[in-house]
Amino acid sequence: MEPSDNNFHSKQGPSWANVVKLRDKPPDTAKKSENKFVPVSLFKSITGSEPAKRKIACLGGTTLKLGISLRDIYQDTDEFVEEILIQFGEIQTCFEIDNRRKLLFLKFANKIDFEKAKKIELIYKEKKVEVFETTEYSEDFKTITIPSYNGLSVWEIAQKAHEELSKLGEVIDITAL
Repeated sequence: MEPSDNNFHSKQGPSWANVVKLRDKPPDTAKKSENKFVPVSLFKSITGSEPAKRKIACLGGTTLKLGISLRDIYQDTDEFVEEILIQFGEIQTCFEIDNRRKLLFLKFANKIDFEKAKKIELIYKEKKVEVFETTEYSEDFKTITIPSYNGLSVWEIAQKAHEELSKLGEVIDITAL
């Protein structure tokens, strides 16, 4: 039997064993669709009122801490942090980056600096940067993630979730991707 171009094995993709042997890195598909979906608040549509100002939950440290999402900063995080810190001028601050959650935390030395910093409108590349107050993880706040299911309306889920969760406590926001 002579080899031919119509051989079944030549048309198949590489086996896992061959891929591992070659140490090829799989394509990074998560990054490609990262900006495809944007979270949208459904709270006003469901309740008729504006959602409460969100806070970022964080562990330990000081209560004098603000948070900034780094999800929209794709390239130079160092440049972004430097640009933000410059805008605080004489306000004493230090920072920490949570790479897993893509958050920049700004810590302040005292309440006066913290209050001044909250009033500053931060700009990066001509866009306003949203700053969040922080809260420590506690029994007071819970983030609930509901996975997607085929056939269910996001509106029905959001309305039912709001009805049930409002019985247990304050619902700050309901967001969908």
